[in-house]
Amino acid sequence: MTGHLTPDEQIDSLECTLGPERTAHLDVCETCRDAVARLRETFDAARRVDVPEPSPLFWQHQAARISVLVADAPMQHPRSAWMYAAWVGSAAAVAAAGLLFLRTASPPAPSSPAVSLQARDARSALSEPAPRDGSEERAWSVVEDLGGEIDGDLAAAALTPATGAADRALEELDSDEQAELVRVLQRELKGKTG
Repeated sequence: MTGHLTPDEQIDSLECTLGPERTAHLDVCETCRDAVARLRETFDAARRVDVPEPSPLFWQHQAARISVLVADAPMQHPRSAWMYAAWVGSAAAVAAAGLLFLRTASPPAPSSPAVSLQARDARSALSEPAPRDGSEERAWSVVEDLGGEIDGDLAAAALTPATGAADRALEELDSDEQAELVRVLQRELKGKTG
């Protein structure tokens, strides 16, 4: 290794832990010897400074302040992959409902009498029951068959939340979500009792 001593090597020199190769450099380099001498003077001056001990109550008060800060700090629970999947699924359901709403929304106001007549005819055609063809009846029979095979008790058991699921869901809420939940519950309770 060549060049002057690094700050870490200068400290090693003061602590007598500098390697022999770098000690040999220190013996011949006046710049490094001066830097080590200045560092030694700084250490000696720091040792001579009288630092008073803190009050005996300081450590008790410090521990109490830290305990309060730790107790007041919100608990951060890691988000599970299921929580993110639930949010994505909910967002997809809302988007699908929005698209369905937009598709079934009433048509815009007609801009001409001809369009007005067409829109009126279309609305009257929608209000009349459409003639059933065989494909529609087959589709409903498939739905009825599938629905008939579902065991009601088994479905109820499968759709019942597991014990403690609500508690686990509440524990995964961050402090802002918990505050919002409290606000919504209080508003709903006021509406029921007020």
